[in-house]
Amino acid sequence: MNKKVLFITQAAVIAALYVVLTYVAALLGLSSGAIQVRFSEALTVLPYFIPSAIPGVTIGCFLANLLTGGAVLDIVFGSIATLIGAVCSYLLRKHKWLVPLPPIIANVIIVPWVLQTAYGFTDAYWYLMLTVGAGEVISCYIFGMILLFALDKHKALDLLKEKFAKQMFLPGNFCAASTIESMQGLYVPFWMYDLHTHVHFEGEADKVRTWDEDDYECTETSTYRILRDFDVDYDKIPVDASKVMPDKMMDLMEPYKYGELGDFDAKYLSGFQAEVYDEDKNTLLPRAKKKADKYSQKYLSSYNVEYDAVRPTVNDKKSTEKESFYSFLPVWRYVYRYQGKNYEFYVNGQTGKAVGEAPTSTGKIIAWFIAVFGSLFFTVEMLLYLLGVL
Repeated sequence: MNKKVLFITQAAVIAALYVVLTYVAALLGLSSGAIQVRFSEALTVLPYFIPSAIPGVTIGCFLANLLTGGAVLDIVFGSIATLIGAVCSYLLRKHKWLVPLPPIIANVIIVPWVLQTAYGFTDAYWYLMLTVGAGEVISCYIFGMILLFALDKHKALDLLKEKFAKQMFLPGNFCAASTIESMQGLYVPFWMYDLHTHVHFEGEADKVRTWDEDDYECTETSTYRILRDFDVDYDKIPVDASKVMPDKMMDLMEPYKYGELGDFDAKYLSGFQAEVYDEDKNTLLPRAKKKADKYSQKYLSSYNVEYDAVRPTVNDKKSTEKESFYSFLPVWRYVYRYQGKNYEFYVNGQTGKAVGEAPTSTGKIIAWFIAVFGSLFFTVEMLLYLLGVL
């Protein structure tokens, strides 16, 4: 689908949904008055996922206020408050827990004035700020975050589908909507290590030059003695600290957005399960050093790209710990059961990187061979017939 058409379609669907949800709240007597609990305000978290939600919720608010008989000031400034909130939520999309905050602030500032001016409310402005704020917190933070986590789960499932979609013979119900309950949000414990690594390398390296001279191909090999000695610092090398999590999968999901790490808050656990760490930092330090060695080897190899062949005689890497700390990192785990065996897949909760080993469908393999050989047999039979052999 054309991107512009998709954008318009998404915005239209969101606007229509906003209107419907506002009507539902109105029928229940929740969408008007000082404390307004609009189910539709939960949709203000959607800019976290798609920018088309900005015009979607704005137009939806405009139409909802218009169709429910709102005052002109309410129709105009209520929509402006929604637009401001949606734009700011989109700008804060990298900080999930802040996404519902802008609509709350925008409505708390604008709506009390609308209630006083358009509807004649005589309550103090500060009191109306509290009541409007209470309704917005219920709508945006409680309902909104429930919606956000539910959609986040589907987004993780879609990332897995995209990752393995091209794999031949994938079982038909892999990542099907009916298996969404198998997708679980986890905060996995990690030890983060800051390491200082000293690298000392000695060896021989060849440069090969070839050229044609008359009828001969000439080759010249120059051999050099090389020495590399340098220090490198690594910050936040992650090592998972839970024995139940597969180390290989955790390593494959790197890197994380370490700049977004913040102080722990229990609210982050909403919708997620936190694994308990059962491996201490001293036990896992060798794994961190092994990772540092791997990074250093890549760095070292970049120094030697000018040579055609390198033969090391000394290749020492020594890492020392500068600092370490404990952290939780978000992971989605999807367990797919196929033919009596569990297959585990993992999605990086920050970057969306998906890892795992998908099963193959025996039925699809058999069907493929039947189709291929059946087509070949039919083709040969037709050729023989056309050539008059039969």
